Amino acid sequence: MRRVDMLAVLIPLAALGTSLAGAEEVENPIYASWARQRPGTTVVVREDTAGDAGGERLVATRRRTLKSLDDRKAVVEEVVETESAAGSTRSEPQEFTHRRTFALLPGVDRARLGRPQKFDAQGEEDVEAAGRTYHAEWFDTKGQTEAGPSHVRAWYADDLPGLLVKSVTRVPAAKKTTTMTVVELKTP
Repeated sequence: MRRVDMLAVLIPLAALGTSLAGAEEVENPIYASWARQRPGTTVVVREDTAGDAGGERLVATRRRTLKSLDDRKAVVEEVVETESAAGSTRSEPQEFTHRRTFALLPGVDRARLGRPQKFDAQGEEDVEAAGRTYHAEWFDTKGQTEAGPSHVRAWYADDLPGLLVKSVTRVPAAKKTTTMTVVELKTP
């Protein structure tokens, strides 16, 4: 089983000269979203990537399970099953550690933690996922992929473990769209 620690993300920032000494410690919103659940809670996410004119399709199902929770961290295991014309695969389980607090980096808006820091548009609406309705905050953002610019609309809800309810990513140059949706929430 492969373990991923969120500190691994912060270490390269320190190497680039970003000082974390004296930085304000803030609560991690992803930890907080899992902390409202009991160990054994599972969130199933389906990612469907398809060409805009049909053609090749890739479906990935991510099963995220809260393995342990204490006052310092939440440990979430993820297994990914992928289906395409080439066949099916199943990943080895990976563990992700979400620490309760982390250092607020310079320039990061505390009010936007767990949401995009920069966006083109935002709003609120109800969105269906996993058999229920979530009141979600949505954001339109732009990014860059190997194929060219991407356009993303993503919906976030604080009452869903992991926060992200749904996203639609379009990459016009690749003529592909990826739709990610939470399809199941199981609690023990």
